[in-house]
Amino acid sequence: MTLRHATTAERGALVDLVLRCDETYRDWAGPELRLPSRDEETAHWHRRFADPLQRIRVVEVDGAIAGACAWTQARAAHGVGPPIPGRAHVSAMFVDPAHWRKGIAAALMREAVAAMADAGFSSAQLWTPEGAPARRFYEASGWTVVDGARLHMPELNLPLVMYETPL
Repeated sequence: MTLRHATTAERGALVDLVLRCDETYRDWAGPELRLPSRDEETAHWHRRFADPLQRIRVVEVDGAIAGACAWTQARAAHGVGPPIPGRAHVSAMFVDPAHWRKGIAAALMREAVAAMADAGFSSAQLWTPEGAPARRFYEASGWTVVDGARLHMPELNLPLVMYETPL
């Protein structure tokens, strides 16, 4: 397992990773689920790489990307408003389903939390679908749900909940 910075040349591999993860949502999300298209997901990664504050790390296993975590400055209004002083935002956390429960997410999150703290942030936030199994991972990693912080994600047609952690 190798942890390293992602490159713009890997956008396609990152899109493929997210689309594989999104497919697993069918197991728990219900009939209202809408999965993003390849073009929509590609646009998300173009925006992440265009953000000069975004940090994107990947875990490589046997020469392929098995996981990715991205973080940046938190902003109000779900990322389109002014910066939230002292707060970082985890904008992506995905591990290939073939590599679940192998410590990849934990390694990515440990490194992200340390890097956000080193960058001077005092807290971090992330959004995840309300019924996602990943919630157990976030809670076991010390993240807590922010009461009342919910929004609807049209890309998935699912409600999201916010988690936060002190750094």
